[in-house]
Amino acid sequence: MRRTTFFKLSPGGNTTLLLVDENFLPRERAAIAAEVLDPLHLHAEQVGFVDLKAPRLEMAGGEFCLNATRALGALLGLTAWEARPAPERPAALHWRGTARVSGMPVPALLEVSGDAARIPETDAAVFLDLPSSVPCEAVAPGAVLVRLPGIVHLLLDRTRHPFPDDWQAACALWRRRFDLEKEPAAGCVWWHAAGDVLHADPVVRVKEPYSLCRETSCGSGALALALARETVLKSARSCDEQELRVMQPSGVPLRVRLSREGNLLRARVGGPVRLLARGDVFTRH
Repeated sequence: MRRTTFFKLSPGGNTTLLLVDENFLPRERAAIAAEVLDPLHLHAEQVGFVDLKAPRLEMAGGEFCLNATRALGALLGLTAWEARPAPERPAALHWRGTARVSGMPVPALLEVSGDAARIPETDAAVFLDLPSSVPCEAVAPGAVLVRLPGIVHLLLDRTRHPFPDDWQAACALWRRRFDLEKEPAAGCVWWHAAGDVLHADPVVRVKEPYSLCRETSCGSGALALALARETVLKSARSCDEQELRVMQPSGVPLRVRLSREGNLLRARVGGPVRLLARGDVFTRH
């Protein structure tokens, strides 16, 4: 049996297991992830492997996951706050730093804040510098394809494409239609607008190790919606003028703001993160 330190967090839903990486081989990561995701084990929607000293996050499939990145930020902020002697801990938690994350070519900037009375719940945001022209394309009526580093999302307007009963089969059809099966990670995000708030229902498939999950929250899906809204959908003023709220299936909104700086597009995606459990996990692999 193998013993590994774990943290289970909820970044607005999308329960995430972060396991301390002991230089596991890729095949070991895949086997451990499959084991701990099981409902009879720790159970979660996804697994990432972390080095808290570097710091670094590697998803089990090597994809980019914005919510797992926010979860890592929350964990780093909490760890720094808890490292101080209890009498010296401030009433408000504020932490800022960077981390390497899979699927992104440059480090992500993380910002965490919280009230000591509410810890272990915090608010964690990720800042990402993206090319000014992120590929965003209307590929069919009511369908927009957004290619982010490490993941691609197909955004489906629910007024034209109602959420299907057999969502697994529908997602497979959409992925085949637009040649997304080869992508390391691909999401189908059904969305609709209600006033100034967008509501998202994301399904994400990771190629290796294979997983398909109707997620309770998807940070990169929320970012893709904000990018499409500004460039392709043209349904409102540019996002640098206001913050976009994207309601997740968990009932928790994520907040997205875009701003342009020269040839870069800076994105900020934030929302609550709660540490649910931590300890040691025993696996057979």
